[in-house]
Amino acid sequence: MDRFYTVAVQAIEEAVLNALIANETMVSRNGHRSPGPPHDRARTRQHVRRMPCR
Repeated sequence: MDRFYTVAVQAIEEAVLNALIANETMVSRNGHRSPGPPHDRARTRQHVRRMPCR
């Protein structure tokens, strides 16, 4: 079961990073602005910790 959980954690980490990098600035219908992350810095700092499967 340890290998299964390791693979599941890696998949979740990758999904979260993909969602953060894919985000863009959004503006609501009331004019509230939610800025997206700085994509250039996020891509250069993207570091995924890989845990070895046994």
